[in-house]
Amino acid sequence: MASVTIYDGEVDRKDPADVRVYTFDWDTENLATSVEIVSQVTTVASIQPSGDTALTVTTTGTGLGIQTGNRTVKCKLSGGTLGALYRVTNTITTNETPAQIKERSFYVRIEDR
Repeated sequence: MASVTIYDGEVDRKDPADVRVYTFDWDTENLATSVEIVSQVTTVASIQPSGDTALTVTTTGTGLGIQTGNRTVKCKLSGGTLGALYRVTNTITTNETPAQIKERSFYVRIEDR
């Protein structure tokens, strides 16, 4: 499944009809060589307008969630309200002792494309 690799703080523009797959690349950004992701949670919060729930995130299914090697996470985004801005946040827990919890976010602006 083709995806867009996204980094902390970036803004992506998406059409409300598009269904897109995004990759959180923890491997390059933030994990030491032997560290793996053991669990992850991906959430969406509406920034503008507040409380909008039209953007949907999916992290289960073929090609989604924690990827082979346990160092990246893929999520699928669909929907969204035209003109809205959302924050997509991925929180991971590592296999270190003690385990670390790390969080990265990017933004999605919904536009006609």
